This record gives sequence, C-alpha cells and structure tokens, in this order.
Amino acid sequence: MMWTSTLFLVLLTVTSQTSAKAKNRFTRYPSWNTKMFPIWKDGDPRFQDSWKGGRVIFNVGNDSPTLTGAKVTFTIDLQFPHNQKVLPDGNVVWAEDCVVNGTKYFKSELVYSTKDIDWEAVFPDGTPVKDDKKPAYVFVWKTWGQYWQVADGPSSSLTISTDDIPLDSYTMDIVIYHSRSKEKFIPLGYASTQFSITDQIPFAIALDQVNDFVAGDMRFVQNRAIAFTVTLHDPSEYLSNADVTFNWDFGDESGALISRELTVTHTYVSSGSFKPQVVIQAVIPDKACDPPSNTPNSTPGSPADQATTGNTC
Repeated sequence: MMWTSTLFLVLLTVTSQTSAKAKNRFTRYPSWNTKMFPIWKDGDPRFQDSWKGGRVIFNVGNDSPTLTGAKVTFTIDLQFPHNQKVLPDGNVVWAEDCVVNGTKYFKSELVYSTKDIDWEAVFPDGTPVKDDKKPAYVFVWKTWGQYWQVADGPSSSLTISTDDIPLDSYTMDIVIYHSRSKEKFIPLGYASTQFSITDQIPFAIALDQVNDFVAGDMRFVQNRAIAFTVTLHDPSEYLSNADVTFNWDFGDESGALISRELTVTHTYVSSGSFKPQVVIQAVIPDKACDPPSNTPNSTPGSPADQATTGNTC
C-alpha cells in the first residue's frame, strides 16, 4: 500500500483566497450538430426572445476549493420570469393570467407545450441520450479542453474528477439549451463559474467556551475549557479513508496536542492574548494499490450520471 500525504500550517486568524484567471469563452467542438443545436454568439440579440415572458437567469455554482484528486461538483438552477413557476415534474407554467407581447396566457398553462413526438434524442455531438424521456434541457459544460453533456430538468449538476489536473484556478463554461420541437433546441444563454484545485485541505475552525451562557460570543474566561472544532471541506468524501491527524499548539507554552478527533478542548490558566495553531496532516491511501473489486452490474443513474464527455479543439 502506497501512501501520500499533505501537510500544512495555518493560523486561526488567517484566511486565504485565490483569484481565478480569466479563461476563454465557450467554443464548440468539431462534431457539433449546429442544425439541431444552433450556435449563437454571446450577446446575440436573439437571446432576448429565447424564452417567453422574459430572460431566464442562470444560478451556477460549485463546491470548490477542491483537494487535488477529489471530485468537484457543479450545479445550475434556472430561474424563470416572475410570472412563471416550475412544477414538480419540471414543466414550466404561467403562475398567473397575463398578456405578453399581445398574447393572452392563462394560469397553469404550459409556457412551452410538450408534444410526445417519436424521435431519437441526441446530444450536440450526436451521442444518443440514455433516457426514455426526451430531455427538456441540455447542458454542455466545458473546461480543461474537455466537455460534458447532460440532459436534465431545470435544475442539474455535474460531478467530475480532478485526477492529474494541475493545481490552479479554472473556469467552467456552460451553454444551456431548451427543447422546442422535434430535433430542435434553442440556446438560452451562457454562464460560467470559477473553481480551484489545491493541495491544502480546506477547513474552518469554530471556538466555543464549554457550558458558556452566550455561545459564540468569542469571549473566553480563564480556567474554563474552550472547545476547538475543525470542519473539513470534503464534499466528495475524498478523505473518508484517510488518516487525518491534528497537531495543536495552543500558544500558551502548554505543549503540543496530537489528536484524530475533530473537536478538542483546552483550558487557559492565565489571561492574555494567544495565537493557537494547528497542523493538519492527511495520509491518503493510493487508489492504485487498492485490491480489485468485482464490477457491479450497471444500473440507470441520474441524468448527470449518464452525461457524455469528449475533448475540444
């Protein structure tokens, strides 16, 4: 079994933030089906009328900073005009009777009717969509010269691995398409989100005096225990099998405390100002040394699990 480790030191009063470098906007890949998925340049006036009743807002995010080798998840939620709402099945209806551009619409009427047309749904690169239900939306994500295509509803996500990706800040670009008719999707617009890959475990620390009457007031009394609680930022559970240790120096010359617990307590016997420090070390098993496991039978997953990938020029 091979082991890798990361080691770093941080003061409780210090935080850091890395700014992302600007990246190029989304570009199509060679096999893109422009007839079915037309390409409109960012700022094209046709985007103004791409959705009845107003523009759709894209709420895009991610769960970085991401430890190198872990997985990063991106999310997108489509926010529709105020006079529309999303039903549990993903369809969008008018939330009230209204008139838009001279046309009368009624409450609970579909903004775009869904017709059961027999056709083979495909992604922009021609890959068939692995879903019995024709997709209402197609999201194409792009970064690192690669792309991922996801067929989903108005809320979607994508999870990818960061194996062998250099430490840096990156931009994930996304183009959003909506199905309008047989073999025809209309682009709703572009969005992007910045994310970073690091070799330092992201974490936060909370301090509370044990049995304090006013929890979280950050006022501490000598000769009463203070609880130091570490929260590791590990949404993909990459460190679930790691041996994580915390080496504490509470800044009062009381010596070091090595622990594997997320919460430790310490009592200061004198008053004053102190700078506690913690060194977090994670020994991570090398996945290449894991014993082979039986391959499970494949089962249908979520739309994000059925996303297709490729490389761009």
